[in-house]
Amino acid sequence: ANDCFPFAVLLSYQPIWFPSGRRSVWYFSTRKTWAQAEKFCRSIGGNLASVRNRLENKMLLRLIKKKEGRYTPTWIGGSDAQTNGIWFWSDGTNYQYTNWCRGEPNNDRQRQHCLQMNKRCWDDLECFKVRPFICVKRRW
Repeated sequence: ANDCFPFAVLLSYQPIWFPSGRRSVWYFSTRKTWAQAEKFCRSIGGNLASVRNRLENKMLLRLIKKKEGRYTPTWIGGSDAQTNGIWFWSDGTNYQYTNWCRGEPNNDRQRQHCLQMNKRCWDDLECFKVRPFICVKRRW
């Protein structure tokens, strides 16, 4: 029965599409740790969202505001957990575009290795914190 859950969840959500039309975007308000969120995204055939450019960043912000009614800090797929300071996207997308807040990423107390987006910019945060999250699925 548990195997059907992600599919049932998808049926109740409407994705948005990035302009390329090749990636669908899904917002989940359920609070999870970064790893739990990534695991969930994989269970539906995707990953936490990568952001390739400013337009995609704006689209994700609009989606968050539409779903939450405000700009809630939200997990996306960036991490430097493997090597501090070397950021990558969990879906393998080249890590080129960034939108870090001033002074970020700062790896506060040497424990911040996962990427959350907020109203204006990105911030590194402890991966065990719980946040809503955005999954992206590629269209094949």
